[in-house]
Amino acid sequence: MGVELPGQWVPATLRHRLGTHQDLLQPGRPQLEQRDPTAGQPIEPAAGNWSMWIDAWNAQLPAGCPGCKTDPGAFVDYFQGNYPSSRFGLVSYQYDTVISTFMGLSLTQFNTELLGLASNMDAHWPNGHYFIIQGASHVGLLAPTSQLETWVTQLVTGDPAWTSVKP
Repeated sequence: MGVELPGQWVPATLRHRLGTHQDLLQPGRPQLEQRDPTAGQPIEPAAGNWSMWIDAWNAQLPAGCPGCKTDPGAFVDYFQGNYPSSRFGLVSYQYDTVISTFMGLSLTQFNTELLGLASNMDAHWPNGHYFIIQGASHVGLLAPTSQLETWVTQLVTGDPAWTSVKP
């Protein structure tokens, strides 16, 4: 089952702007599985956490991604290589106060890993872009700015003006 974004998770203004493209947020589209350990930023957690999570969750990793068992960053290469014409969008705060704690990283370490991921996307993934929100919080889509709403709309409508944004 794909990750659904039920109405309460997508603000009404954003649902309205997506219009007929809301189907892109529904099951059946290439999306992450609900038990997929990459359902957050594919960055390196504190030492030992990744392998512990993979084992504890009995994670079903993509068969074509041998590096995914040891390196969450391998998912970026896997998705880019297997879905070259698909778009990938990442929304994150500079300092995600929830994910950093879960991953066992300080806010500074999280930001360093996030910016490394952003640089990798810039260099190697023309269909992958990010929207990094200034500040420290979690869940950027709960109170989207007009700039973020525009970015998401450009993502799902195939707008060629869609690009990465960071503070």
